[in-house]
Amino acid sequence: MDAKVETLPSEGYLTESETADGSKEIEEQISDFVIKIENEIYLLECQSYDDGSMAIRIAEYAFIVARQFAAWDIGHAVIPMPEFSVIYIKRTEKHLKQRV
Repeated sequence: MDAKVETLPSEGYLTESETADGSKEIEEQISDFVIKIENEIYLLECQSYDDGSMAIRIAEYAFIVARQFAAWDIGHAVIPMPEFSVIYIKRTEKHLKQRV
C-alpha cells in the first residue's frame, strides 16, 4: 500500500509550576510526534511511565494540533481532532498488573 506520510511540526504551550522551594518555574510542553497519513492527522506521545497527568496533556496537545488544521469560516470553525495514542516505552510493575 502506497500512502503519503508527512511529519508535521509540533506546537506547544507553556505551563507554570511551583518548585520544592516555593518558587515558580515555566516549562514548555511540546507533543512528541504529529504525522499525517493521507488525509488523517495522528498525534503520538512516548512516555516512560504514566505520571497521572498524561490524559490532560494528550487532550491539550490534541486540541493544539486540531487548532493548527482548523478551517475558519464566518462565525464558525471546523476543528478536526487528531487520532492519538500514548506509547509507553518502559515496562513497570504497574503496567504488568494492568495487563492481567
